[in-house]
Amino acid sequence: MKASYRIESPRGDITPEIRSRLIELTITDESGGMSDACSLVLSDEPELIERPRAGDTLKVALGYEEVLIEMGRFTLKPIEAKGYPSQLKLTATAIAGAKSLLSKKERSWNNQSIGDIAREIAAENGLTAAVSSYFDGIKIKHIDQHESDSSFLSRIAEIYDGVYKPFEDRLILIKKGESETASGRKIEPITISRVKDYSLSTSTEKAYTGVKAFYWDERLAERKEVLEGADESVFEIDFLMTDKAMAKSIAASKLKKLERESSRLTLTVTGNQELFAERKAEISGVRPDVDGTWLITKVTHTLNASGYISKVELERTSE
Repeated sequence: MKASYRIESPRGDITPEIRSRLIELTITDESGGMSDACSLVLSDEPELIERPRAGDTLKVALGYEEVLIEMGRFTLKPIEAKGYPSQLKLTATAIAGAKSLLSKKERSWNNQSIGDIAREIAAENGLTAAVSSYFDGIKIKHIDQHESDSSFLSRIAEIYDGVYKPFEDRLILIKKGESETASGRKIEPITISRVKDYSLSTSTEKAYTGVKAFYWDERLAERKEVLEGADESVFEIDFLMTDKAMAKSIAASKLKKLERESSRLTLTVTGNQELFAERKAEISGVRPDVDGTWLITKVTHTLNASGYISKVELERTSE
């Protein structure tokens, strides 16, 4: 199979006019609030007659001649020219929802599920909410917002082990590592059995067995604690929760996160456009402490004269 791509701009399909100039195409897909990105390095000899402009939208597909997969729409940043030889570097970031998400707000939320809060914020910003049912089961007694909607939801996702990402006309909030779409459709793990190289990092320093969280008991007017996991090596959360249910939920989420982060793996494989962040990967045939189930956190797809490769960053699943 021969690696291929397609790039569309406001002028239409510009692939034919840049094909002979393309030096490298890179697409980065990352978990969480980080924006996905696309970059192109083009030869500028002779100089392009009509260059793309900052603010243009690029629609990119990547894969092989037999199958191209849409990788997203990206907004072009100011173009960088360098030499010699003369080259152009085009950098673009994924279209990330309404700009109003970045406006600072001062308000409080009371007696609502995280799912309902996210849907309300989505509606206020003219977006369609794509929220995992996991967050409908977490009720917030009280929480203050002293930041933008985007920063607030990023904070919520971090506390409750979720993934928040505004993408085009959608506001996405899902549970970390559940490998399901927000509508509940299961995403099957991808099998990886051939790798070009790998790097495994295991941290014994972060081998926590439990997480302790604290809350204020209004009836007894005193500070209390909850423990999730075992008390051999305990990580303590340093802020006070409003109630026991919140403390237990946050402690459980933190424990899962610590378990995942104790092992990190980086692989380089033959280019595969079906690798993406938050998908599980079943790895086999590498070595005993690498083989097994991992969660993809970041993928960097690179296409150049040497071919098409995918660099995959993963962490152990907490299940």
